[in-house]
Parts: sequence; C-alpha cells; structure tokens
Amino acid sequence: MRDQRLFALKIARELRNAAIEGVLAHSENVNRINAAAVAEERGIRLHESKVENGSAASGMSVTLHTRGGETTATATVLHGRLPRLLASDGIDIEVPLHGTLIAIRNHDVPGVIGRLGTVLGEHQVNIANFALGRGTESTAKDGVGGAIAVVQVDGEITPAVIAALEAIEAVTRVRLVKLPPLP
Repeated sequence: MRDQRLFALKIARELRNAAIEGVLAHSENVNRINAAAVAEERGIRLHESKVENGSAASGMSVTLHTRGGETTATATVLHGRLPRLLASDGIDIEVPLHGTLIAIRNHDVPGVIGRLGTVLGEHQVNIANFALGRGTESTAKDGVGGAIAVVQVDGEITPAVIAALEAIEAVTRVRLVKLPPLP
C-alpha cells in the first residue's frame, strides 16, 4: 500500500509539472523536471491542497487563471498506477493520461466524431483511444463548444494534422498534449 501511495504522489507531481510545462510551453528551457522551479522564478503562484477521502484513488484538480479566463481539469490515479483525466472545464470525460493526446473542444452537433476520425486517418494517425464528453449550456465558454473529445494517438502529430483538425467547422479549439508513457 505504501508503494502505491508513493507512486500516486509521483504521478500527481508529474501531472502538476506537466500542467505547468504546458502553460509555459512557449518559453525556452522549460521541461517537466524544472517546470515548478521556473514558475516560481517567474512569480507564478501555485497552490496545492491534498484531501484524504479514504478511497483507493488519489485525485487532483488543476485550475489555471489567466487574463483570458479560467480552465479546470480534474484527474485521478486508479489502482495506484493508472492516471486518468476525469473532467475538463466541467465536462465529464474519462481519458488515460499518458502518451500523445489531442484535446478538441467542439460544438455538440452530428458528424464531428466521424470527421475527426477521417482527418486522422487521412494523415495516417492511428487512434489508440477516443473519449468523449458532453457538456451543457453552462459548460460552453465564450462561444466555445460544449463538447470535448480527447484522442490518444500513436506516434507524432505534425502541425498539418492540427491545422486539418482546426479546419473542421464544428471544432472550436485543438490542443496537443504530450505526456510520458506509463512505467
């Protein structure tokens, strides 16, 4: 049990650092190892709190406050070794958190799933996992669609793939997320 708890803490630290790295992605010399130190040097405030809930799962929420608004993600570690995204901006979705992910916000209209799969197939991108979340009117943000798809893929994603996904009419935002593989 102690080993599982230590692994869960390591995953939580990696998730925190990956989130910071993503926020600072356009800065030079930022990586998952030094992300927290770079954030501190730049005066970015980090607030962490841990809540013991007595369950086997460890969970965390990350909220990013920027001039453009607020973004929140909730994640957990199942069985002490399997990190999972549980929600993004109030939309429930269950996604493995490892490898290469494409997070897509879209309007909840027919045909989006098929078009996403077609675009990825046309670019020879293999889908390892495809997760969907459907929000409500209250989860739509400033005209950004109330649905989310997170696609876990094999291999590298080129800027051409991202551009093709962004060109889909119902898609409002595409983000590439690269996480370490599971040990």
